[in-house]
Amino acid sequence: MIFLTTSPSQFVRRYSVISLLGLLLCGCGGTSSSDNTVSSIGIDGSGAPASVTAGTIQGFGSVIVNGIRYNTDSASIEISGQSALESELEVGDYVTIVGSVNTDGSSGVATSIRLQHNVIGSIDSISASTDSFSVLGQTVFVNADTFYDDLITPRSLSGLSLDLTVEVSGFTRANGDIVATRISISDGETDEIFGEISNLNESIQQFSLEEITIDYSGLNLQATLTEGAFVVVEGIEISEGVFTATALELNLDYFDFDEEIDELSFEGIIDEFVDADNFSVSGIPSRVSDSIDYINGSESDLANDALIALEGTFDDNDELVITLIEFVEESDITLLGEVEAVTTVDGEIITGTVTVQGELITITENTAFEDYSDEQDGNFNLGDINVGDFIFITGFQSENEDRFIASLIEREDEEDEELNNVEVQGIATVNNDELSIFGYEIILTEETELFIGEDAVSEQVFLAQADGARIEVSGVVEIAESDTVIATFVELFLNGE
Repeated sequence: MIFLTTSPSQFVRRYSVISLLGLLLCGCGGTSSSDNTVSSIGIDGSGAPASVTAGTIQGFGSVIVNGIRYNTDSASIEISGQSALESELEVGDYVTIVGSVNTDGSSGVATSIRLQHNVIGSIDSISASTDSFSVLGQTVFVNADTFYDDLITPRSLSGLSLDLTVEVSGFTRANGDIVATRISISDGETDEIFGEISNLNESIQQFSLEEITIDYSGLNLQATLTEGAFVVVEGIEISEGVFTATALELNLDYFDFDEEIDELSFEGIIDEFVDADNFSVSGIPSRVSDSIDYINGSESDLANDALIALEGTFDDNDELVITLIEFVEESDITLLGEVEAVTTVDGEIITGTVTVQGELITITENTAFEDYSDEQDGNFNLGDINVGDFIFITGFQSENEDRFIASLIEREDEEDEELNNVEVQGIATVNNDELSIFGYEIILTEETELFIGEDAVSEQVFLAQADGARIEVSGVVEIAESDTVIATFVELFLNGE
């Protein structure tokens, strides 16, 4: 059993949506002339409340987002402004769904699904030290919860290369950095950027999307650009810091459709907090309802930069009234190994447990699934996992630390990769100069860098202090011997670190 931890600064899978205003707007259609209204008696005619959901795709067999299985038989699907098929969507894609949710809370009907990539373009830099890379000047971070195209080998940052053209789907931090939920290889010929207009200069026909200058002088626009509007820009490579637009899709008046939307659910970050009756989530003015329910926290935990999943409705003043807030747990543990046992609980979404190398892992309706094995099961879920399957899991411990809850599960072919990069953190055991964590042997070589705090030390000095101490190990795990990690870097944390 290999537990992997990632530093808090890198683990931001659920920080914020691609700016909620832009995401929901993209989810509900077209250009500035689009009609963004939906029926308040149920978009599908069922009478169920009309809803908008923004989140990552967790699985298929219809489309599963935010723990809800949406029937897609009559749904229109759009990817980067183009009509698409459901088969073109992938686990980890961040999508916006307009539709309705049934009274069971776990099933619904989608009328439209839209995927808008954050950025499409060639990789111009890679930083292994910060788990990030850059595309068209946009910094993209990866973490253990990032899904990768199966053509990327290995499926990690090390599988990327300069000039590789990729499509990135994910969340956007408050500073504009992207946290990838999925990275796919692009087969298109046009680069694309999505974002919010700033520094608009109509005289020279330029504006900024985060750190990128967009030149739209070659376009014959029929609509007027404004500060704060969300746009999708297609164009050619940056030249001298400028991205030349060849096409631009403008989205305006997000709140035009709010009066007809009964329910909204998404994950986001509190970006402007005054008190419970006056704060903003991903740019949307919000307040809590009198009957608010909290999960994993309370009102006292509301603060700037708090990560939350929420449900709510809009009032007559276009203010989001939140009825449920869950303070989101960050994935900080990874497990790699062979399945020893499986239990399932039938439902709209199958839940239950799996056991890997003695560790019992809880599978919830929010666990995402991807099948990278030879079976390539597009509808892969817990019911398809068998004893003997080789799986990769990321997750976190429950609030009272009595359960390991899985965020994602990937089924692998054991022989596909001989080595996997890992970062392991835990309490060390030293026995006869052999170092281990969770009973797994950590192999120290002549190339292994050893630190106590910020001081580089010898193996002898390190082992003399390591027993019972908390350490972090970077290295590789041999799939064939998944109880062995060959360390490249080991740090012993001093008290208070």
